[in-house]
Amino acid sequence: MKVQYIAGKWCAGDGLQFSTHNAADNRLAWQGSAATAGQVDAAVRAARQAAPAWAHAPLADRIALIRNFAQCLESGNFDSSASRARR
Repeated sequence: MKVQYIAGKWCAGDGLQFSTHNAADNRLAWQGSAATAGQVDAAVRAARQAAPAWAHAPLADRIALIRNFAQCLESGNFDSSASRARR
């Protein structure tokens, strides 16, 4: 499952697999793999590289992108939330 968003792309974590269960009925709610230290480092490098452009983007554009991303998350469409938020 691709749950890590690094440098504009979704990718699977290469670390340990883990899962979350619904406390009410113990059904599997989510599972995936953690990021490795290398993946975390790559994500931090990508974020630092993107920060200047983000900081200079107009506030209205940044607000619109974040709101769109929130709508994607609320709809449960996690796999394409980041790419749809850019539209």
